[in-house]
Amino acid sequence: MNDLAYNLDDFTWQVSNDRYHIGDVNTESGELKRAIILSLEGEGLPFNDYVPQKNPAMFFDFANTDPTEARVLAFANQYGSLKPKYFNLAKIDADNEPKYYEEISEWFNEMREMAKVLDFWDSINKKDNEKLSQQIHLESNGYCYTDGFFKEQYLVRINKKPKDLTNPALEAVATMIDAAFVRHPIKRSLGHNYVEKCLYRSPMIKDLISLLWFQVEEMVVQNRAFRTCAVCKKYFEIKPPVTRKTKIYCSGACNAAAYRKRKAK
Repeated sequence: MNDLAYNLDDFTWQVSNDRYHIGDVNTESGELKRAIILSLEGEGLPFNDYVPQKNPAMFFDFANTDPTEARVLAFANQYGSLKPKYFNLAKIDADNEPKYYEEISEWFNEMREMAKVLDFWDSINKKDNEKLSQQIHLESNGYCYTDGFFKEQYLVRINKKPKDLTNPALEAVATMIDAAFVRHPIKRSLGHNYVEKCLYRSPMIKDLISLLWFQVEEMVVQNRAFRTCAVCKKYFEIKPPVTRKTKIYCSGACNAAAYRKRKAK
């Protein structure tokens, strides 16, 4: 496994377009698992570098991806793997050709966890106490989620049930994000801003899944707002005064496409 980590501003990732496929792998434990696989034969595989942080809403694409093999494959072909190359290797074909793989179940679990955080966050922002009351309830030892996937894993220690469930929900969000960083640790280092003449705390990112969870953390800590584009349906950040609060298109291209459609009517 590659343990190199990069400052957020320097972090790039690689994607090998249309070189992934879904198949079975024999894991080190001897179990046969479904996995997303990338061939590593020969030199000079067509990897393309990109800067994930240029798309601060990428985590929405990941969390809103239906947990199916086809959707996981589409995400990987667009954005790359979750972990560095050579994170897992297995000899899985007749020629003993080395393959890089990630278990599909790991993708599904991360998608579900992130989707749950976004679901809570949406209920909090909408002040939807009715929905929150369905998401969490009071146990004798504290609040827990009604979803069995989380019930035994996370407990929010609050002894008295208030009418407003915002604070228990915020505790739940914090607990889930903290748990994500236990699975995918991010080191924080001090950086130096020469222009502002100050120090700042910067995350050290080593893989895509860490970056996605960092984007989620940034959204909840800084209370960032996002909206879906009226044309392409992708998420984009509403960031006044740079972005108007009334903006409904993510780019000039989508704005132009909407204009052509209106003109054609």
